Amino acid sequence: MSDLSVQALAAAQARYRYMPLEKNYLAPIAMAESWPWLAEQYGPSWLLPFLPRFLASQARHFFQWIRTAVEYLTFRYDKLDSYDQLFGGSPPEFAQKFKTTGSDAEHDAVFAWWRIAGANALLLRREPDLAALLARIPLSSERVARACGRSVSLEDAARSDRLFAVDFSLLLHAIRSQRKREDATRDSRWGEKYLPTPIGVFLAVPDAPGGLVPVAIQIDGQDPGEHNPVYYPDDLWGWRIAKAYFEAADVTFQAGFGHIFSTHLMMEPFSMATPRQLPPSHPVRLLLQPHTRFTLTTNQAGYKVLIDRRKIYGEIYTATLEQLRHVTIHSYHQYGFVDLQLESDLARRGVEHAPLRYPYRDDMRLWLQPIGEFVGEYVRAVYADDAAVQRDAALQAWKQELEDPARGAVRTLLPPGEALDTRARLANLLAQVLFIAGPRHASQHYSANYYYRYTPAFPAGVYLPPPRKKDSDSVNFARWLAMLPTISRASDQFRSNTYTCFHYDRFGNYERFPLGNLPEAREPIARLQEALAAVEHTIEKRQAERLFPYEFALPSRVPNSINI
Repeated sequence: MSDLSVQALAAAQARYRYMPLEKNYLAPIAMAESWPWLAEQYGPSWLLPFLPRFLASQARHFFQWIRTAVEYLTFRYDKLDSYDQLFGGSPPEFAQKFKTTGSDAEHDAVFAWWRIAGANALLLRREPDLAALLARIPLSSERVARACGRSVSLEDAARSDRLFAVDFSLLLHAIRSQRKREDATRDSRWGEKYLPTPIGVFLAVPDAPGGLVPVAIQIDGQDPGEHNPVYYPDDLWGWRIAKAYFEAADVTFQAGFGHIFSTHLMMEPFSMATPRQLPPSHPVRLLLQPHTRFTLTTNQAGYKVLIDRRKIYGEIYTATLEQLRHVTIHSYHQYGFVDLQLESDLARRGVEHAPLRYPYRDDMRLWLQPIGEFVGEYVRAVYADDAAVQRDAALQAWKQELEDPARGAVRTLLPPGEALDTRARLANLLAQVLFIAGPRHASQHYSANYYYRYTPAFPAGVYLPPPRKKDSDSVNFARWLAMLPTISRASDQFRSNTYTCFHYDRFGNYERFPLGNLPEAREPIARLQEALAAVEHTIEKRQAERLFPYEFALPSRVPNSINI
């Protein structure tokens, strides 16, 4: 490395500084404390297209506040209609099917669909061991059969890969970690809002609209007793209320794990270590530059809303900010970088092949080969052999910083026992970085933007404790409506998911970056763009067979980086 490169890195390390652990509310997760403002701050190319969307959403929020005030004063306020008014017209099709006037079958079809193609399609788990499932939720076979409208053997369903569950035990672990005790019971969690920790059970039914049918929900898993009943689809408003608590937990989990931890915070160390350890002309830095653009600035904004109760997260989420941070920290201890690889995640949950219809899984898999081939071809072009990877002192320093608990703090950067000593291993690592920055983040961010605007289906907060008896006269429409957020908080939820639906650039388009003019990258980039055009075509063809379109993995809608 030349003296100039050494001096440039020394200057970069002085300007890019990690937040000390004692100041970091998310420790041991790495966060940046400072960086060169001009190099990382949003520029005109980002701000000018973003501002009209932001200002329009602010104006709509203001006019909604005026309209609500007028309706109150004239005794015409209707809470349910007010949620629809936020759209300024007819709400999306999924919202229409989730209205209270819709049938229970329509509700259940879209509710199940969101487990495989919604904002959080990361929790569905195959349950091959019925006894283990029954130890977590006491199911009635008769009630499950009634929910499916046919005779059902749970034993056969488990053996034939048709029994699934979504379990929010991570939320309960996070609450217990925060409270440092094991009695995080229902009563201890009720304040203004309530954080449920549900478990839901689903059956794969081929002729069902989405291929999956919800059959049971317990609002607080791992909390047995008469005060925590299991709800089934024929429990009428009790079932609708149980689904609302389930979705509130799902929104919290999606924020803490699926979105914030597994994409934003997983890219933070790469956005820091790259300029600190790799010279400006280093081939790995040139490759990663488009995929870390604006990420530090974006994450700083996200960090602020996680620690300031006056900001939107403190307002809308059913979890407190302390609970939400503990969900994120607990996720860090449970999932390392390698664990977030798509195929590793699918295998861990037993959903590599079942259920047969799983749009998130099927569309995201289409990305693996194009990214893998692009990165592999690029790495082979810039490194002559495996020995060149081993001799690259800057690259090895980059890897050490990423793994250093006091700096990058990335857990399991490489599979156990592996070193960064071959071109193939380097390519695999870099392909995972690009996948997280691109399609994985897009699948979480833009799906939330689309769905979470409609509060009755996705309440970020619930404002009543769960009923203790499901056959009570108070388990009715009025209770369901009362537990939903006020129109003011629903408007905040709508606004934040509207102006953040912004696409800065397109994955694989490197015209703005030095990578696009690098001779070694031209042919790999051309082949990547051709492969992504084929992915786009394949996903478009699949939409006709789906209950609702799943468009969040379309290459035309995936930016290069986490820049929003």
